[in-house]
Amino acid sequence: MAETVILYRSLHKRLRRQRGRAVDHVCECGAPAVHWAYQYTDPEPLRCIVKNCLYSLDLSHYAPMCRHCHDVLDKQHRKKD
Repeated sequence: MAETVILYRSLHKRLRRQRGRAVDHVCECGAPAVHWAYQYTDPEPLRCIVKNCLYSLDLSHYAPMCRHCHDVLDKQHRKKD
């Protein structure tokens, strides 16, 4: 279980190092971004068992998003799980 959490946390650290902070970007809706959001585009995502969420180690599957758009995206995909 701990290994999954480390991978999830490490992924977000790697996103910040390689792509910068999400707050320095703009969401596709035009609002300031606050999170790097997984876009549910990896054909073989990993699951963080502590947070019960999907994620990818491939940084191309993330986009900067505002809180509202990120929440909407996650809710749409939670229904599919």
